[in-house]
Amino acid sequence: MLTKCALENITRAESMNLELLITGAPNSYHESSYHLDVVNAEESEPFTLESFRKSIIEALKNGKEYILAKVTTSDPTNATSLYNYYYSAFEINKILFKYEADRHLLHRMKVRNPMNNMFIMGQVYYYKIGYDSLEVALQEYDHPSVESSRGKMKAFSEILPITRNTSSSYIDGLSVKKEPELRSISRDLFETLAHPQESVINTDKKLRIRAVYFANDGDFLVKSGTREFFKRNAVNPDDYFIFKLERTQNDFLALLDSPTGSESNDEAETWKRALTAHLSFILVIMCLLLFLGTFPLVFFVVFPLVILFLLSMLFSLFYIFCCRRRSFGSIDVNDVAEV
Repeated sequence: MLTKCALENITRAESMNLELLITGAPNSYHESSYHLDVVNAEESEPFTLESFRKSIIEALKNGKEYILAKVTTSDPTNATSLYNYYYSAFEINKILFKYEADRHLLHRMKVRNPMNNMFIMGQVYYYKIGYDSLEVALQEYDHPSVESSRGKMKAFSEILPITRNTSSSYIDGLSVKKEPELRSISRDLFETLAHPQESVINTDKKLRIRAVYFANDGDFLVKSGTREFFKRNAVNPDDYFIFKLERTQNDFLALLDSPTGSESNDEAETWKRALTAHLSFILVIMCLLLFLGTFPLVFFVVFPLVILFLLSMLFSLFYIFCCRRRSFGSIDVNDVAEV
């Protein structure tokens, strides 16, 4: 239950322009106050089409923490250029994960970024925004520190140290100046002190809330505590929802039903071509036996080939049904009791 002061702070933040400071990453050596990226909270979330600000305020009013997901993809024309996209973690998880109920397996699927149709690279990072972050942001907004008054800095920007050694030639030059020049003081200094200018009110000032890293998609897959954290912070029960992967959509049947072309999984295509070749060869041998009959010469030539391809096909099916635990299209899988 939120206190009266907390509700007042959340209501106050509701009418302010927000910025999210993306802070932290796995094995990060930066200080806790160092932010890697800045997200405009007035922009719309791609799935819900609501502004991040509205979703954050709604979560805080319900006593929850808002969970933001960062997805990284490469430039289609330049693989060395990487771009970050931000989504509601609950929404992106609906396409990242699928649950196979009959075998109690949670699959991390190989999927594309909905914004640019490029495959997601690396891990998906999760950041949480709680009331503590809002409270600190309001204090910083009302009483900005020296560091925040320097202005916005880009991540990984270099700050050169200030040179404190004064040139000796400059000191020597001062000594040769005429005494009247050294004593002359501009009247502008006194005018400024006597009539100070009115402070300029910055109407573009924004409330800067820190989104703190706490987990990634690998943690969601293998750690029940991470999944419980998502459950506790779902504003609506339908937010925490993972699509089921039925047995008929998995393994061999998924392999046969997988579409051909660039959109299909490369590994599934390889297995599909191999099984198709096995079936085609067996059908050809059966047709030869029907038309040529069971002559001894035909039997001794064709029979070993039939045995070889039957064994090869049986081993392939055994691997797909028994040895292979993950479905075609998933990049990782974990045994879970429930999601």
